[in-house]
Amino acid sequence: MDIVHNVKISTTPATLYELFTTESGMNKWWSMDCDIAREPGGVSKVRFTKDENKIEMCFRLDTLEPGEKMVWTCVENPNPAWIDTVLHFSVKPAGEQSDFTFKHTNWDAKWQGQIPYEQTKHGWEHFMNSLKNYCEKGIGEPW
Repeated sequence: MDIVHNVKISTTPATLYELFTTESGMNKWWSMDCDIAREPGGVSKVRFTKDENKIEMCFRLDTLEPGEKMVWTCVENPNPAWIDTVLHFSVKPAGEQSDFTFKHTNWDAKWQGQIPYEQTKHGWEHFMNSLKNYCEKGIGEPW
Protein backbone atom coordinates (compact mmCIF):
# COMPACT_ATOMS: atom_id res chain seq x y z
CA MET A 1 0.00 0.00 0.00
CA ASP A 2 2.99 2.30 -0.08
CA ILE A 3 2.89 5.28 -2.40
CA VAL A 4 6.18 5.38 -4.29
CA HIS A 5 7.44 7.76 -6.96
CA ASN A 6 10.85 7.50 -8.56
CA VAL A 7 11.54 10.40 -10.89
CA LYS A 8 14.56 11.35 -12.96
CA ILE A 9 14.84 15.14 -12.84
CA SER A 10 17.14 17.41 -14.81
CA THR A 11 18.74 19.25 -11.90
CA THR A 12 21.53 18.70 -9.40
CA PRO A 13 21.10 16.56 -6.27
CA ALA A 14 21.99 19.65 -4.18
CA THR A 15 19.14 21.64 -5.72
CA LEU A 16 16.65 18.81 -5.14
CA TYR A 17 17.81 18.34 -1.55
CA GLU A 18 17.19 22.03 -0.85
CA LEU A 19 13.72 21.77 -2.41
CA PHE A 20 12.61 19.13 0.09
CA THR A 21 14.46 20.29 3.22
CA THR A 22 13.84 24.06 3.36
CA GLU A 23 10.83 26.36 3.56
CA SER A 24 11.87 28.29 0.46
CA GLY A 25 12.30 25.01 -1.41
CA MET A 26 8.95 23.52 -0.36
CA ASN A 27 7.25 26.82 -1.27
CA LYS A 28 8.16 26.23 -4.89
CA TRP A 29 6.43 22.87 -5.38
CA TRP A 30 4.41 21.64 -2.36
CA SER A 31 3.24 24.07 0.32
CA MET A 32 3.42 27.84 0.17
CA ASP A 33 3.20 28.02 3.99
CA CYS A 34 5.48 25.76 6.03
CA ASP A 35 8.04 25.61 8.83
CA ILE A 36 10.68 22.92 8.30
CA ALA A 37 12.55 21.33 11.22
CA ARG A 38 16.33 21.33 10.88
CA GLU A 39 17.23 18.78 13.58
CA PRO A 40 16.00 15.20 14.14
CA GLY A 41 13.18 15.16 16.68
CA GLY A 42 11.98 18.60 15.57
CA VAL A 43 8.50 19.11 14.14
CA SER A 44 7.81 20.49 10.68
CA LYS A 45 4.47 22.15 9.97
CA VAL A 46 3.01 22.16 6.48
CA ARG A 47 -0.08 24.27 5.85
CA PHE A 48 -2.52 24.46 2.95
CA THR A 49 -5.04 27.28 2.71
CA LYS A 50 -7.93 27.44 0.28
CA ASP A 51 -10.51 30.15 0.67
CA GLU A 52 -11.21 30.18 4.42
CA ASN A 53 -10.10 26.58 5.01
CA LYS A 54 -6.68 25.99 6.50
CA ILE A 55 -5.19 22.52 6.88
CA GLU A 56 -2.09 22.05 9.03
CA MET A 57 -0.04 18.86 9.08
CA CYS A 58 2.77 18.19 11.55
CA PHE A 59 5.70 15.86 10.91
CA ARG A 60 8.49 14.73 13.23
CA LEU A 61 11.89 14.80 11.55
CA ASP A 62 13.28 11.29 12.01
CA THR A 63 16.26 11.27 9.65
CA LEU A 64 18.29 13.96 7.95
CA GLU A 65 21.26 12.89 5.87
CA PRO A 66 22.71 16.08 4.35
CA GLY A 67 22.59 16.12 0.58
CA GLU A 68 20.78 12.78 0.39
CA LYS A 69 17.71 12.03 2.49
CA MET A 70 15.00 13.24 4.86
CA VAL A 71 12.40 11.11 6.66
CA TRP A 72 9.32 12.44 8.46
CA THR A 73 6.60 10.74 10.50
CA CYS A 74 3.17 12.35 10.49
CA VAL A 75 2.19 13.20 14.06
CA GLU A 76 -0.80 15.49 13.44
CA ASN A 77 -3.18 15.80 10.50
CA PRO A 78 -6.90 16.42 10.09
CA ASN A 79 -6.89 13.36 7.80
CA PRO A 80 -6.66 10.45 10.28
CA ALA A 81 -5.31 8.11 7.60
CA TRP A 82 -2.02 10.02 7.65
CA ILE A 83 -1.25 9.66 11.37
CA ASP A 84 1.92 7.59 11.86
CA THR A 85 2.56 7.34 8.12
CA VAL A 86 6.12 8.05 7.03
CA LEU A 87 7.38 10.32 4.24
CA HIS A 88 10.76 9.47 2.70
CA PHE A 89 12.51 11.97 0.41
CA SER A 90 15.84 10.94 -1.14
CA VAL A 91 18.07 12.01 -4.00
CA LYS A 92 21.19 10.69 -5.69
CA PRO A 93 23.14 11.60 -8.82
CA ALA A 94 22.11 9.91 -12.08
CA GLY A 95 24.47 11.09 -14.80
CA GLU A 96 23.25 14.47 -16.09
CA GLN A 97 20.12 14.16 -13.93
CA SER A 98 19.15 13.40 -10.37
CA ASP A 99 17.27 10.33 -9.22
CA PHE A 100 14.55 11.47 -6.80
CA THR A 101 12.62 8.90 -4.79
CA PHE A 102 9.60 9.73 -2.70
CA LYS A 103 7.79 7.16 -0.54
CA HIS A 104 4.73 7.57 1.66
CA THR A 105 4.72 4.41 3.79
CA ASN A 106 3.28 2.78 6.92
CA TRP A 107 -0.37 3.04 5.86
CA ASP A 108 -2.90 1.06 7.89
CA ALA A 109 -4.45 -1.50 5.53
CA LYS A 110 -7.95 -0.36 6.54
CA TRP A 111 -7.44 2.71 4.32
CA GLN A 112 -6.83 0.72 1.14
CA GLY A 113 -9.31 1.79 -1.54
CA GLN A 114 -10.77 4.44 0.78
CA ILE A 115 -11.11 8.11 -0.18
CA PRO A 116 -8.40 9.45 2.21
CA TYR A 117 -5.79 7.09 0.73
CA GLU A 118 -6.90 7.52 -2.90
CA GLN A 119 -6.91 11.33 -2.59
CA THR A 120 -3.42 11.17 -1.13
CA LYS A 121 -2.16 9.03 -4.05
CA HIS A 122 -3.54 11.52 -6.56
CA GLY A 123 -2.21 14.44 -4.55
CA TRP A 124 1.32 13.05 -4.59
CA GLU A 125 1.11 12.53 -8.36
CA HIS A 126 0.30 16.23 -8.69
CA PHE A 127 3.13 17.30 -6.37
CA MET A 128 5.73 15.04 -8.02
CA ASN A 129 4.84 16.69 -11.34
CA SER A 130 5.02 20.07 -9.61
CA LEU A 131 8.54 19.29 -8.34
CA LYS A 132 9.77 18.08 -11.73
CA ASN A 133 8.19 21.02 -13.55
CA TYR A 134 9.72 23.49 -11.13
CA CYS A 135 13.19 21.99 -11.60
CA GLU A 136 13.00 21.70 -15.37
CA LYS A 137 10.74 24.61 -16.39
CA GLY A 138 10.84 26.98 -13.43
CA ILE A 139 7.10 26.59 -12.77
CA GLY A 140 5.84 24.52 -9.85
CA GLU A 141 2.26 24.17 -8.65
CA PRO A 142 2.40 24.42 -4.85
CA TRP A 143 -0.78 24.83 -2.86
